[in-house]
Amino acid sequence: MAHGFSALKEMDLDAFAAHFVSKLPLSCLVYDNRGFGDIDTKDQPRHEILPAQQISDYSDAITYAQSRSDVDSHKIGVWGSSYSGGHVLWLGAVDKRVKAVLSQVPCVDGWFTFHRLIRPDSGRV
Repeated sequence: MAHGFSALKEMDLDAFAAHFVSKLPLSCLVYDNRGFGDIDTKDQPRHEILPAQQISDYSDAITYAQSRSDVDSHKIGVWGSSYSGGHVLWLGAVDKRVKAVLSQVPCVDGWFTFHRLIRPDSGRV
């Protein structure tokens, strides 16, 4: 489970995980995207949005989850909200390990969405 652009796992993502675990027979791995949260990122940019890296990190999180004895490595699902909601759609289509996808308010066209947020008369971008 990961948030979108700027939210951190401490911003109620752990509460989502706790709810899922309490209602369903599953485990949840919650993490922050690269460059966000309390991850040690010396010599690494902070708050940089790089979809390819973040999707790669999601894939690494799946690999880690599969290595755990408390996880059924053949029943991997991914959950993403907002920006990472788009990531999990891609992962579900490409990564054969993913068996279920939960995408909450996904960002599927970042460029279009970005331009919708800027008023045409603002003189920016």
